[in-house]
Amino acid sequence: MAYTHLEMCAAPELPDLPEPAGLRFRPLAFEPAPYRDLFRRVGQDWLWYYRLTLSDADLGAHFADPGVRLFTLSKDGQDEAMLELDFRTKGACELAYFGLTPALIGTGAGRYLMRQATRLAWARPISRM
Repeated sequence: MAYTHLEMCAAPELPDLPEPAGLRFRPLAFEPAPYRDLFRRVGQDWLWYYRLTLSDADLGAHFADPGVRLFTLSKDGQDEAMLELDFRTKGACELAYFGLTPALIGTGAGRYLMRQATRLAWARPISRM
């Protein structure tokens, strides 16, 4: 399996980008069933599977770590995006998971979500994202 890694070593200038109409960016509290549903809906076309192999207890332990942050974009009360930031390595932020359900692809939501990821990462004292 091939992986793509990109690295950002300085905070970029981020002009304001308004939240897309009808969407709400918010932190997402971990709950096993809703998380697994969102993970499937976001990742099924991209062959995401690893998290589906973990037990609820293992997933819960992962998201209980204060260095791991989970966010979503909601549309009409339904979570339609996944953003996971991992700050467990001192001075760094790993963009662990990022994706949209098919309902948001092509709407500009991905650009907005990436802007939020970058903004949140560099709001912390990091030197690498």
